[in-house]
Parts: sequence; structure tokens; C-alpha cells
Amino acid sequence: MRRLRVHVVYEHGPDLAPYGAAEVRLLRPLTHPTVKPWLELSFGRLYDGSPVDALIVDRLVSPRLGASELDGLIARARAAGAVLIHALDDDFLDLGLDRPHWADRGQARTLQRLLRAADGLLVTTQPLAGRLAGFSDTIVVLPNALDERLLASPSAAPRPDGAALALGYMGTFTHAEDLAMVLPALRAAEARQPGRFELQVVGVADPERAAALLDGLPWRWIEVPAEARAYPAFMRWFTGSLDWDLAIAPLADTPFTRCKSDLKHLDYAALGAAGIFSHVPAYAGTVRHAETGWLAPNQAGLWEAGLERLLDDAALRARLASGARAYLEAERTLARRGPDWVEAIHQLVERGRRGRAAGGSGAAAAEATASPEAAWRGGTALPAAHAQTPPIARPQLPALDRSSPPPRRLSVLYEYGQGQAFEPHASAHLRLIRPLTHPAAGDRLEPRFGPRFDDPGADLVILDRLWRPDVSQGQVERLLEAVRTAGARLVLALDDNLLDLRAERGDWPSEAHEAILRQLLIEADGLMVSSEPLAARLRLEAPRARMLRLPNALDERLLGRAGPPPMATPFGRRPLVIGYMGTATHDEDLALVLPALRAVCARHPGAVRIELIGVLRRRASLAALEGLPLVLRRPHPADAEYTRFMPWFTGSVGWDIAIAPLLDTPFRRCKSDVKFLDGCAVGAAMVCSDMPAYAGTVRHGETGWLAENRPEAWEEALERLIADAEQRKAIARAGRRYLMRERVLAHRAGDWSAALLGLLDG
Repeated sequence: MRRLRVHVVYEHGPDLAPYGAAEVRLLRPLTHPTVKPWLELSFGRLYDGSPVDALIVDRLVSPRLGASELDGLIARARAAGAVLIHALDDDFLDLGLDRPHWADRGQARTLQRLLRAADGLLVTTQPLAGRLAGFSDTIVVLPNALDERLLASPSAAPRPDGAALALGYMGTFTHAEDLAMVLPALRAAEARQPGRFELQVVGVADPERAAALLDGLPWRWIEVPAEARAYPAFMRWFTGSLDWDLAIAPLADTPFTRCKSDLKHLDYAALGAAGIFSHVPAYAGTVRHAETGWLAPNQAGLWEAGLERLLDDAALRARLASGARAYLEAERTLARRGPDWVEAIHQLVERGRRGRAAGGSGAAAAEATASPEAAWRGGTALPAAHAQTPPIARPQLPALDRSSPPPRRLSVLYEYGQGQAFEPHASAHLRLIRPLTHPAAGDRLEPRFGPRFDDPGADLVILDRLWRPDVSQGQVERLLEAVRTAGARLVLALDDNLLDLRAERGDWPSEAHEAILRQLLIEADGLMVSSEPLAARLRLEAPRARMLRLPNALDERLLGRAGPPPMATPFGRRPLVIGYMGTATHDEDLALVLPALRAVCARHPGAVRIELIGVLRRRASLAALEGLPLVLRRPHPADAEYTRFMPWFTGSVGWDIAIAPLLDTPFRRCKSDVKFLDGCAVGAAMVCSDMPAYAGTVRHGETGWLAENRPEAWEEALERLIADAEQRKAIARAGRRYLMRERVLAHRAGDWSAALLGLLDG
């Protein structure tokens, strides 16, 4: 059987990262080792029309997806001969009944347009298949399954006698009525046995609203750490950090919820908690009452009775938790169910091609449905009763190897700044967190991120730069001892030549910091660096360490729509924007090009504008900018965190030209080309100093412009691009094309995994 090429357009929010539902339903299953031999996967927020066998469109893709964008997506799929599959895990047709203000009529029309155009639908439950039967005669039901590689072992530590039981609830407050439905039962249990339990709430975005709802109950909000908010990291944290005795999953019985899946049953089973579930279709079909969970009808007194029974009966709690975990491992993990995805995709592709050959899309019956508004509000013109879909004819697959070696465990100690938040620096996101958590990194590494080393089972420890602001010799020696005791390898990750930085700055790093750095260079088994000049500099200090050279790559999931493309109109018809992004440590670099900027602005008064993003450290630097047509843009503090800043930056600016000046110093000769990548990401024509950081990447006159560090050379380069709009546009397009083809994590994240595995196996 031929290996199919599949592209997934995943649903995302304002941060442009895949929603958790996209990870559960598509990205984790389709990248699982049991699936990879049969499906060649690519994914992203967009589809460029590349030849694939199947294009899977996830739910509503984006709140901003309109009719014209959808029509373009459909047209590209048709032109490429791809079978169009629409993946859904919720009844969005009836969601407006539960949340009237959730969506507008435009989204209703977009949803129905996509349902009609799809060659087949991939859904999670049989009731959802019935609800959508009027749109397609090709619907495959594929229940959720968890990726066992993300699950920690449940805690086996018994609760001390008399200690309060941990009663868990995971969910959002978009459906506060679900939790409100069981509040009388919770209050009755607390009144009957004060202090018997503590309600622990995970996933609530509005703690103040939660406090008002749960007033009078013993409860605690558990905040998800920043580094664990993406789905893979969240599941490792959720199953490895929480210790719940029992957990509740109330669910109101509405047209929308009748089509929901039993995902909470699987999540609670993975955690090792005894679950109490509403006796509604989502759970009644899989939860075996009193064996793998407790089913409580949504009636007065019955939730109270179930809750009291489980609070009082430790043996029953243990039996339910054990039964649920056994059910999960035997029937609902990707190790068991991964081949189902292969069979489902092959079946949908086969049926879609047959439908195309017959002259239809498989969804002709949908043309006679109700109006978009009626359908969105649950109008009766759409069939709501279950319609039997044709059974899946399972293709004959050769035996699949369901076993895979366990992933190697990484403990990543990221660098963080002052304060109590322990938030990772932007460079830690760029160099470690984003690459190692990207789906394209594969599944052979299991990274854990934090400010301290607490994983004695780690195979490899990555120490990011100087780790912590208060680092001391004693702390480093204790860390090295712990790493060696664990039998782990140590990798020091550096993206700057810190050995020569003090000669330029004077105040940092201190002599003590420099001594610590030299000790780490000697002790490290490997050095992860971002440029060849930096590798050459460090080889002099650490000849024993294995050099892992990994050039920076941007996470395409964080890149917003590039700003307005450089216009090909004659110069002077509009203000032309020259942009610079930098930090407070590089004031001198900007000073290098100030004479050229002044000359250009003086020559074209009112026609050129300078835009700076970042922070200038020195008062003298600010004074030097006086008189320039300047706009200083500092992102909102919430956007300063890397994963928020990059979508803001790449989606907000509209630069014609971006500049990356860099002085010629020992420290700067070892820097990377990340500013070139950032400029390409916003669709600007780049002008860079002709320094090693850029000379090895930028193709002069093609993907960027290299200027010698002389004021007249910079002035000449800027004047050349200001005057020639066509060349400006060509350079910007070529730079963006280079970035997206060669320097994004979708193509490069595997390099991180390969390098680290090579160190471990070498």
C-alpha cells in the first residue's frame, strides 16, 4: 500500500499555536510511530497548494477565516488533486444554542461552506456523525486516544489517614453551568464532613470568577506553569504533578453536549483518579459504571449520593482508578489505536477519489439544508437523528510494529532573569523550548523544562547559558554532582561569546561568572552553539566537548501574517519605513548607522520614517536620535514574552527595509543571524552589516544587502533600496522564501533531536 502524503491545517488562536484539540485529534496521532510508516505528514496554519493526497482542515481553523480565504484553500486543494477532509470533535451547529454570542453569522456560513465542500468528515463520536449526516455520506468515526508517550505513571503514595482528599476538576468556565449543576452536591458533602476534601481546579482562566462561584467551599486553583501550557508539555505536567483521589466531570444534557467525546474520562484515567461522570451520551457509552468510573444522572440528590459514596469508600476509589487506567492502556492509547488513523485516512482518500470520479464531492445532500442562521441555531431542517454511515472497509495493512523504544529523557535548565516568576529568557524559547517541543522534533526525546534539576532519571541535562542571575560556584558544583550521580550527559547551550563580552561591556559577566563559564566548558560533554565562529571560539576552551552546531530557526507557528509587502510604486508616493529591532545591550550597533539614517532622512524630508522596536539603554543613545522622523514602538508588556512577542511583531509591523547593523568586535563576530530571520519574517528587505553573522547566510543582492561598516556604505545601500522599489520587493520576497524553506522549525526541529540523540548514542 502506497504511503499517503497528508497536510493538516490546524486550528489556532491569537498566539498562532495549535489548539490542544488539534494536538489530540491530529498532530499527536499522525506523528505517532505506529502511523509514520504509512502517512507522510506536514502541517501548518496555511496550505500552499503543494501536491498531497489529503488535506485535513481542522474545525474552524481560525476565528478570522472568511469566505474568500476558505474558497482559496478549497481551490488549492482541488488544483492539487487533494482529497479534502474536515475534522471535527464538536457540534458547532448547535453551539450557538449553548453560547448565543459565541460566533457570528459569518462563521456559520464558513462552517457550512467547509462541510459542503469536504470530500469526507472525520469525527469523534457517533452522535456527531449523525448530526452531520446531512452534509456528507462519507463520515468516519474515530474516537479519541491519548499518546502514551506523554503520560506519567500515576502516584502510588497512599493518602495519610485523616488527610483531606484531593477532589479534582479540569475544565474552563465557558460552561459554568456544568460545575454549577453539582455545587449543591459539593456543598452538602462539605457540610456533612467538613474538611473531608479539597476541590482542586485546573484550567480556569478567570480565578476571580471561580472564587465567586465556589465561595464557601474548600478549594484551590492550580495554575498551569508557563512552560506546560502547550498540550504535550501540559499532559506530562498534568499526569506527573497532580495527585487526585477522585475527579468530577459534570456535563449538562444539551444538543451541543450530546455530541461531545469522553476525553475527560481518558484524562482522569491517565492521572489515576477515580472519576464521577454525568450520565450523558458522552460518557455512558464508554464508562462502565462502578468498574471504570461512576455514572451520576443529572438529578437532584444523585450526584450527592455518588460523591458521598466515593469520598467514604477508599477501596471503591482504588478499584475505579485501576479499572479506568487498565481500560485506557488496553484500548485507548495511540500505541493501540494508531493504526486506526492510518485506516481511516486511507478509507477517506479512497472514497473521496471515487466521489470525484463520479462527479460529486460526497456532500451533495447538503445543498438542501436550512439557511445558515437556522442551521447555526439548531434549525430542524438539518437531520438531527442519527443516520447510519457506511462501515469502514479496513484496508489490508502489513503487520505494524506497535512497539517503540522509550524516549530519552532531557532535563532542560533554562536561563531566567530576576524576580520570582522564573520565566525563561527569549533566547531559551528560541534555542531550546520551541525546537524541542515542536512536533517535527519527533518522539524520541522527552524534554522537561524548569529552573532547577530534579529528574534523577534524566539521560541528558541541558544547561542554558549561565542559567540563573544569582549563579554561584557552589550551586554549579552541586548541579554537576547531581548530574553525574544521575549518570546523565551534560550539554551547555550557548548562543553568544560570553568569554569576550566583559571586554566590551565591563560590567557583565563578572569575573566569578566567567570562571563558572570556563568550568562548565571543561565539564560539558557537549556544546550547543548557534554559529560556526562561536564553535571555533569555544573549541579553544573545550577541546573535549562534542560540538553541536544548530543554526537558529524560527517557529513558523508563531509567525503572524507578514506586514504589507513592499510596494512597487515610485518613491515619494507614500512614507517609506526603515525598521530596527534591538535590545538595550546593542546601542552601539544602532549608533553605527545613525549618520546614514540622518543623511537619508535629510535628503528625503517627510518621505522616510524610522521605526525602532525594543529598548535603548543609554540616555546618550536617545539624545542621538533627536531630530529624526522616529517612531519608538515598545510592545505591550504582555507581548514581551517570546511566544506572544513574535506573533505581535510579525503580525503588526509593516517595514519596507529592515536594518541589522553589527560592529566588528570579538564578541559580535560570534553572533548568529537571527535578526536576518526576524526581518525576513516581517517581509522586509534586509540590509545587514557585512560581518560573519550575516555574510555566511545573506546572498548579497538576492535575499538581502550586505553593507560594509562605513557610514557612506550604509547610506549608499539605503539609497539604492529606497530608489528601486522593484529590487526592494524582490529581496523581501526572496528572503521570506529562504526563511520558510530552510530556516523554520517545521524543517529544522529534527536537527535538534538528531544532534542530541547522536551525543547520547555516540
